[in-house]
Amino acid sequence: MTTEAIQKHCKESKLYLTPHLNDVLYLHFKGYRKIENLEAYTGLKCLWLGNNGIEHIENLNNQTVLRNLYLQYNVIRKIENLEHLQLLDTLNLCHNFVEKLENICNLPVLHTLNISHNRLQSADDIRELSNCHSLVVVDLSYNQLDDPEIIQIFSSMDNLRVLTLTGNPVIKKISHYRNVLIVECKNLQHLDDRPVFPQDRACAEAWHKGGIEAAQATRQKWIEEEHRKITDSVRALIKRRDGFRKKVVTAGTSAGMVINEEADDMDRSSSDSEATTSDNSTDNSTSNSEAKLQGKRHADEDYKKTEIIMPWHIQDSALRHKGKGEKSLIVELETQYMANSTTNKGTNFKTQSTTRIISTHNTSYHS
Repeated sequence: MTTEAIQKHCKESKLYLTPHLNDVLYLHFKGYRKIENLEAYTGLKCLWLGNNGIEHIENLNNQTVLRNLYLQYNVIRKIENLEHLQLLDTLNLCHNFVEKLENICNLPVLHTLNISHNRLQSADDIRELSNCHSLVVVDLSYNQLDDPEIIQIFSSMDNLRVLTLTGNPVIKKISHYRNVLIVECKNLQHLDDRPVFPQDRACAEAWHKGGIEAAQATRQKWIEEEHRKITDSVRALIKRRDGFRKKVVTAGTSAGMVINEEADDMDRSSSDSEATTSDNSTDNSTSNSEAKLQGKRHADEDYKKTEIIMPWHIQDSALRHKGKGEKSLIVELETQYMANSTTNKGTNFKTQSTTRIISTHNTSYHS
């Protein structure tokens, strides 16, 4: 990592040839064994040194404004010489040979630490995390951690939001592993490969207090509440749709009445006798229509019934999902009852059903 080599890299990468003007430097995949000759690059905020053969973290004293340091895929065994990097936000040391976490509690704003695929084994090896109060994201996956005591370390990290322990033997040693971690880490939002939803936290806390039955009861309450919200939303949407349709029909009827009135005026101006005949015909038609309407206001008139079938009420799993991504299916079933005949026992109806798919959505639910 000579001065000339770094200058050549800056030229090839179209970076500044004046060292202190560069805020990023890409020195990965270069085969370097040592960090050196970076003294003049005082403006660096992001430094890529991954996929080299670096053995020690060193010679970064002048990079006081560095935010992101990437040292993945090297042969580093010890975390050291970082005390000058007081603004460091992200440190990536995955795929190295680190056996113990140390010298990182002096980094006051360290937000993300990736130390996966290293050689951490016991709770003592990661105890340094208890003093890293700013850490939010920690990746410890694929180490050899096997001590359940590590739970106490994570519970002391007030700002911990994302934790990854995939591939560690300790997972098999902790009964109800996921529930335990969620209960102990009050602010945890993502554990391993899955988010921690409010429902998950409520169920975990119920399990902690009352066991599996309490957790199942809590989960059922959340499912019912989720179903209620979705149903209310669908019904509100249908109500809005029907209101819009009614306005369209009303507007069309009003337009037709205006056209009919204009036609009547033209007829009156051309012939008084024809206008009189037309008026009489209109009166008769109106009286007949009113009579029909009055006569139909009884229990034997036709009517419609609309039913909304939500996804969790569809028994056939083949019908429950439709389209790419298995979007949940919502069905509107409209049944028209038409009076067919009247007997002493009442009116017989014949029915005609219309099924419409009114929505497909990606809302997840538990059936």
